[in-house]
Amino acid sequence: MKESTTVSILRYTQNRFFAREDPVVTEITLSIAVNGTVLAEIICSPLEIREFVTGFLFSERLIKSSKDLDALDIDTEKWAASVATRTKKDFDVSQRNARFITPGDLSSGRLSPAVYAQRYTKVKSKTFISSADVHTLGTLIQSRSKLFGKTGGAHSAALWNGKRLLFFSEDIGRHNALDKIIGRCLLEDIDTRDKTIATSGRLSSAVVAKVIHAGFPVLVSRSAPTERAVLLSREFGITMIGFARGQEFNIYSNAWRVRA
Repeated sequence: MKESTTVSILRYTQNRFFAREDPVVTEITLSIAVNGTVLAEIICSPLEIREFVTGFLFSERLIKSSKDLDALDIDTEKWAASVATRTKKDFDVSQRNARFITPGDLSSGRLSPAVYAQRYTKVKSKTFISSADVHTLGTLIQSRSKLFGKTGGAHSAALWNGKRLLFFSEDIGRHNALDKIIGRCLLEDIDTRDKTIATSGRLSSAVVAKVIHAGFPVLVSRSAPTERAVLLSREFGITMIGFARGQEFNIYSNAWRVRA
């Protein structure tokens, strides 16, 4: 299935209506079953499904690494992912109810501060990022977002190693795009502790929670953060940068990692 399709529309411009074909992003509902139990049905884009499922399960704390996956089968006709974990006793999801998840509706975004403290540990990394790299990432997120440029309906996420862009993913959901990067890091055994994650979307507490859990020390976005996201990034050692556009950006937490 293609990442986008075209639909017939009427466009109004210069006081006139025009008939035209317009590209829109493709949307699927992906069912994820773990050890025979349906865990979730998620609205997402039909791209990098294996990476997405892996990252999602990690973010949901159902796996600790890709080594926990015994099998991951994707049915692209029914859009169903069937996952088997190696240690079924430790990763039992039989007590969970299947959830229908829309982009942006992740469980971590509903956690209380006390639960965050119990679930996550502070990210300890001496990695630095230069202001030039922040400028580069802001530009790359915009220029590499081909699906967004084509449809206006996608978010993107990227992984930066201090010298070059390693991975880039797009999806209709900002959380989904981030999970794809996390999943690929797990599948390719990439060390996250010295990497920067960049995103096009708003920085919510759910986004920051994923970054903390994955161990990324630096988070850059072209968009804005929420109050809880700022507090969370400060508490757990994340350097969070927002509004990275052109030659300007805002540092919301742990500014010591950013060099002019």
